[in-house]
Amino acid sequence: MNPMRIYIMIGSVILSAMLFFAIAVAEVNPDYVAMVFVVLLAIAAMKDLRVLLVGWFLMSPYLSPFGLKGAANIASNFSHNVIVPVIAIAILSAVFLRYRTIKVSKVDLLWVAFIAYSFVSSFLATQGRYDDMRMIYLIYALPFLLFIVIRNIHVDSILLKMFAYAAIFHLVMLLLIFVYETLTGEVLYMSQLDWNDVGLRRRFAGPFGSPIIVGIFIPIVFLFIYQGFRFNVIPRMVMWGSAVISALLILVTFTRSVWLGAFAAFLYILYRTSEQGAEKLIRVALFIVVVGVIVGVITYASPAVQERLTGEENANFRIVMAQASINMILDSPFVGWGAGTFDEVSDRYLFDALGVYITKDTSHVTILTILAELGIVGAVFYLSFFIFSLRRKGVRITDLSGDDRLIVAINIACVISFVINAFLIDMRFYSVAYAWLFVNLGFIDNIYRDNSTIEGYKYA
Repeated sequence: MNPMRIYIMIGSVILSAMLFFAIAVAEVNPDYVAMVFVVLLAIAAMKDLRVLLVGWFLMSPYLSPFGLKGAANIASNFSHNVIVPVIAIAILSAVFLRYRTIKVSKVDLLWVAFIAYSFVSSFLATQGRYDDMRMIYLIYALPFLLFIVIRNIHVDSILLKMFAYAAIFHLVMLLLIFVYETLTGEVLYMSQLDWNDVGLRRRFAGPFGSPIIVGIFIPIVFLFIYQGFRFNVIPRMVMWGSAVISALLILVTFTRSVWLGAFAAFLYILYRTSEQGAEKLIRVALFIVVVGVIVGVITYASPAVQERLTGEENANFRIVMAQASINMILDSPFVGWGAGTFDEVSDRYLFDALGVYITKDTSHVTILTILAELGIVGAVFYLSFFIFSLRRKGVRITDLSGDDRLIVAINIACVISFVINAFLIDMRFYSVAYAWLFVNLGFIDNIYRDNSTIEGYKYA
């Protein structure tokens, strides 16, 4: 293994410990920490402009304008309002100055149409209310900008490894914060939004605001597991240690969608990266058995987990919300009630048997919320973009080189995790997770585009 990569890997662990000390012990203002991050990234970007993209992933949880002990949810994060567009414009500008062109696709028009439709829908329904327009900007426009960026940069295993280094940084930070909060009883990161997992249910998620976001990006850590078996002792310890931390954080969240999404993602990675034949079947079977035993033991030993997994009240609650959301959709099926209107319109539908309003903001199923707000027209734009982005003609994943196959497998695994969570949770509230989905789609698109020149294949 290249010594520089070893230093980077170890450095990611040391940097996380230093940041934890700064915010938890020394109580340094998060704004000062952000300034240091930006300077370091600017220096690193002189060597490789792609570092800026990794920097967004590295910085985003720690740049809330409210800072420590009062951080708002990630949706209002400073990095998504300012840093993401600045990074994207900087990278695209550099690409254009060098190559005099920016790669776009006909498929992109579907998402542009969806964004335009969402803005018009919101304006007509809410008279351009700021909060709703801003939400559309955060979860629809900015992620698409990242998608365009990734299409225009060089994607290889080194870039994905940089993301994995950043993921290791996050995992160590989360572990340190979890231990600190457990030992001291003090919550470092709190939410001003009462629906947030940290503020309401005390599910651990640190600066990310929700374990959902952690569960979406964790699969990339396993990139190291499948490329690292030849490495020396220290890197190997970091890799497997990251896997253990990932499993621990997933388990302590008590979030079923995160458990299920991560399990499916890891299983897919294991299947795609294992050798053919008996070895693949043995690894997959062993993985399922080990996970089953661990979850079984934890479920048996923890009343809290038992309540989360078997609570009929929670399951019935979701069924009632889904049924009520469907009634909303049926009353305005084609164009919906308008982007950003679910909260105010749902109070006509979402009541329990006693006439008590049972929820706000969400149907707990992403596609149902989109159908309710934007109707069939919006849902067609929305789903068509993802279907055509993932649809490939000719080039199969088995036709790709080892590194490219691994990049595609890791990113498909993250998409799988997102989709599973989207069926159980309204992902509109998790803008980092939304952005990460588009990063995944961008990686996949980039790899297949580079391989479209293989003789006999045609890129769709």
